[in-house]
Parts: sequence; C-alpha cells; structure tokens
Amino acid sequence: MTDGREWQLQCGLASGEGICRALFQQTAVGAALVDTKTGVFLRVNRKCAEIAGYSVSEMERLTVQQITHPDDLPGVGQKMQLLLAGEIREFTVETRHYRKDGSVLWAKVTLVPLWAPGEQPSVHLVLVDDITQFRLAERHYQSLFQEMLNGFALHEVICDDQGQPVDFRYLAVNPAFERITGLAAADVVGKTMLEVTPETEPAFIERFGLVALNGEPVILENYFPRLDTHYIVSAFQTAPNQFASIFEDVTERKRVQREREELIAGLEAQNAELERFTYTVSHDLKSPLITIKGYIGLLTQSLHELSQDSIKSDLARISGAADRMTALLANLLELSRVGRLVNPPENVSVAELVGEALGVVGGRPETRQVKFDVAPDLPVVFGDRIRLLEVVQNLVENAVKYMGDQPCPRVEVGARCADGETIFHVRDNGIGIDPRFHEKVFALFDQLDPTAEGTGIGLALVKRIVEVHGGRIWLESEGQGQGSTFFVALPNASEGESSNSATRDDATRYSDSTSK
Repeated sequence: MTDGREWQLQCGLASGEGICRALFQQTAVGAALVDTKTGVFLRVNRKCAEIAGYSVSEMERLTVQQITHPDDLPGVGQKMQLLLAGEIREFTVETRHYRKDGSVLWAKVTLVPLWAPGEQPSVHLVLVDDITQFRLAERHYQSLFQEMLNGFALHEVICDDQGQPVDFRYLAVNPAFERITGLAAADVVGKTMLEVTPETEPAFIERFGLVALNGEPVILENYFPRLDTHYIVSAFQTAPNQFASIFEDVTERKRVQREREELIAGLEAQNAELERFTYTVSHDLKSPLITIKGYIGLLTQSLHELSQDSIKSDLARISGAADRMTALLANLLELSRVGRLVNPPENVSVAELVGEALGVVGGRPETRQVKFDVAPDLPVVFGDRIRLLEVVQNLVENAVKYMGDQPCPRVEVGARCADGETIFHVRDNGIGIDPRFHEKVFALFDQLDPTAEGTGIGLALVKRIVEVHGGRIWLESEGQGQGSTFFVALPNASEGESSNSATRDDATRYSDSTSK
C-alpha cells in the first residue's frame, strides 16, 4: 500500500475529486488531511491551526488523539469503524479538543475519506467548525432556562388545512413553569395546549400561533379558570412554526388590586352614607327639639292660665318628644358600634339564635296568635353571636309588627347552604312591601309607615351587622298583602364545629308551643 504522505504529495492536496491547494488554504473553515491509520495530521490549513491555537508546522507534528478529549475518542472510533466497513460514506460529530494553552474548545467535525484507486482510504479530509461560543451560549441558556423565576415554555404551532393555528404543542418547560402552574413537565411536554387546559379560548391560541408563523412578538394577559390564576404572557418566535412563552403569575397582584378597588368603593359608599347620615340625624333630631320648644311655649301659657288639663297634655308631649330623642340617640350609638365586631367570632347555631329570639318576642301579647314554623335542620354560621342574635330578633319582630289584619298570622324560619355560604330566611304572610321600596326599607330612619313604633333604624342596623360579617341581606315581596321574606346570607361556619341539636330541638319545641 502506498505510504500516506507519499500518496498525498503525489496527488497534491486533493483526491481524485479535485480539491486544489488554494481552496484548501483559503477556506474559512478549518481543514486538515489526516492519516487514517495513525491519526497524524499530514497537512492543516491556517484556519485549522488558528482554531487549535498552534502554528501550522506545530500542528502537523501532532495526532488527532493528542488533541481530542479522551471521553469523545470512543464515539469517533466507532464512526471510523463504520466508515472503513463501508457502512457510511462520511460522518459529522461534535467533539471537544484541547488548544495549545490547555483550554477546551468544542468543534463540529466532518470527516470525508479520500480513496486511491483500488485501495482502502489511507487519508481522510477533516473539516472543522469552532462551535465553542455556541456551546457556551447554549449552556448559559440552559442555566437561565432552569433557574429563571418566570415560567418559560417552548411550543410548536399546529395548523389546520388552511394554515391557521388551531393549537400548539409543549416542547419543553422549565422548573418555574412547574412551580407556578402546579403542572409537572412529564404531564405537559408532548401534549397540546387544549389537552392541558381545554378551557383555553380559540382567540388566545390564534394570537400566539401567529407569533410562530409571522414572528411578531406579543404580550397578553390571560386567566386559566381551572388553575384559578392570572398570567402576563410574552411570546416570541424562536424558529419557523415555533415560539417561546415567558409568563409571570400576577394572581396575587390581581387580588391586591381587587381588594384595593373594593376598599376604595367601600370608603366611597361610607362617605356617601355619612353624608346621608349627617343630613338625616340633623333632620330627625331637630324634629323632637322643635316639638319640645313648641310645647314649652304652650306649657308657659297653660301655667299662666292654670289649666291643669293643658298642663298635663303639654308635659306628656314634651316627655314623649324627649323619649323619642333618647331612643334616637341610643340607636345612633348602637349603629356606630356595629362598624366592627365587638365579640370574638365563633360558630353559632342559627337554631339557638331563633330559639332565643322567639323567647323574647313570644312573651308579647300581639305575638301569641302568631304561628311560628322553624325548620328542624338549621345550620351553623360563623360570627359575633350577640350581633347575630340582634339580626334574628329584629327580623322576627318586624315580621310580627307588620302582620296587619291577617287572621292566621304565620312566620316561617328556614335555611339552606349554597356556594360556601348559609342563607337563612324569615318569611311572613303579613302586609307585604311594594317592590319599589325593597331597597328603601334598609335606609337609615326610613319608615314606610310613619305611625309605626320605632325610629326607623332597625333594618339599617341589621344590614350593617350582616355586611360587617361579610354577608348580604335582601327582601322579596310581591307587594301589598302578599307577605315578605327577608334573606340573610353569611359565610359558612368554620370546620370542626357542629351545630347543637339540643338548641335546635328547643327552637322547634317553642315553635310547636306558640302555634297551639
């Protein structure tokens, strides 16, 4: 067999394929002729020597084995065996090599055998491309991919027959994606967006699919109901038909923003209520003062005339006006206190509250003909027990007070649980309330019947107590003579506490006894 160097000199710098010396030297890619058996560099061009950090003459005294990382030699050797066996004609590998200064470089190496007629290849051409910077960038990308705080995912768009994006597939996700979404990479990678989150809107998919198709980046906000999370998502094209998405979980920010808006709305409502309160207090407190002042004048005249009957009448009216003012001031003080819970919240049996309220109301003469129907399975609510008793007692008293001339007066108390809250009701078959006034009854000092007892603060007080507990109250009535139903919705009781069946039985027994 012809010696490799002698064959190379005879053939110039090329095989029968016609590679010329000038092309070999001037190409921008590192190139070398290597002895197939020994691995000796027979000839290298300037670019190849420059990549390795050697001079041309220095490198032509080295072997491939001397400058190749030992961990990469077996892989190259296996490829060479396949090439010499004729199973492949050439191959390309990415391998590590040592520069003259001892540093490591990554190279993309393509090996092409050069045949002499009728012989096994004794020389092969090696083309070398320095990919060290690419590898470093890739390593930094992987580090960023793994350690970044924002969720990161790579996607491949899926289009229909008309080329319109209809879905996209997850190609990779980082640990932050798993942490933020609670979805493991193993359950996501390889699946489509609609397989992972079926509720995703088509418009969202189309917008991000267009990023992969036309390369225009986009930033959107999206909400995933199943995960109950809000995201700010940025997307940009990484390759034709592919894009990356970086997203930030803004659920907490949204919650704080929502609470802030609710707080502002609440403050605005309180300010409006304070204005109404100031006006109403001024008006309603002024009325008994005018009455007192007027009757003092009459009383003075009666004293001058020594009219005993007039004196007694005037004193009675003055006393009544003073009593009304006292009641107004007491109720206003009570209303000011319910802006906060004054007793530690606890689990409270609605049945127990109803039993106590009926015990107070049931002793009055006007109540003895009223039949009370109390549901046997009243639930438990969470809150200030004293305040909640005020709510129940006030609603029951109102039901009795506005029964009218109903020959068979009846009050029903029941409850149900729905959507995380307990809704109990007090229903009567009394005079009813026109739908036009359903909101007005909860306003401060508003009495639909001016002749009725009380100051008009009762339902306003009830509404304030319910709202302080995070609940709501509303009225349903079809109008005059149709009866009324007041509904109160409160958060469910905390877990671990159960209602007291004995107090429920007490309320039921009281209901039975008052209806006999």
